[in-house]
Amino acid sequence: MSADSMLGKVRALLTKAEDRAATPAEAEAYTAKAAELIARYGLEEAIAHAAASEPVRFEVADRIITVPAPYARIKAGLLHAVARSADAVRAVTITGKVANGGVRVHLFGTTADLDRVELLFTSLLVQAGQQVAAAWADAKWSTDEGVRSWKGDWLEGFTRAIAQRLKIVRLRAKEDAGVTEGSGAELVLLNKDALVKQSVDATYPRLRAIPGRRITTRGFDGGYAAGQRANLGGTEVSRATGRALSGGAR
Repeated sequence: MSADSMLGKVRALLTKAEDRAATPAEAEAYTAKAAELIARYGLEEAIAHAAASEPVRFEVADRIITVPAPYARIKAGLLHAVARSADAVRAVTITGKVANGGVRVHLFGTTADLDRVELLFTSLLVQAGQQVAAAWADAKWSTDEGVRSWKGDWLEGFTRAIAQRLKIVRLRAKEDAGVTEGSGAELVLLNKDALVKQSVDATYPRLRAIPGRRITTRGFDGGYAAGQRANLGGTEVSRATGRALSGGAR
């Protein structure tokens, strides 16, 4: 399957999953299939390159994504988590003010890998935007915690759970594809990641870690549970209907 063909199928699946007319079961099926395609494609590409008679030279691209407010820094953390789930994509949050309170994240990787990361990130924003709005509608009657702090903590929990699950999905996909330590495909992935790291280091020679955000409300537990339900590539995924987080989390 070509990169364009795979992305076309993923876009079509996610569009159906995000349609308000889709039933929960239909949305789950569409999102699970899209996640499966995203996880599988990169490994199939590495296996094909490993079997090629001539070594493949990867072209490292970069892309800046402006993550919109509200909760832009937390959303940027979700984008970092999705980038880490790819075998050769790296993300750098750019400091400095952005119009309307957004945050810029600089992604590095091959064009196809960046496309996959952006697609999955956008899908997760749709899921999170729908669910945090519904969760707050239920919680606000039983808590005196502020809405912004509560929703921020919910999104932190969602991001934490998604990061853990994406790591498991990646390891499972490698196992299913037979990509083991020292295999030709693994060496291809390591070579690609080394090239990406070189590009990051050349662009940002003095990177530093950003301090974590302190959790102050009970929203974190609900967000973490929702992230656990977003079982990417498995038999259960959270509902992907509703607006993206940029509109649905206010």
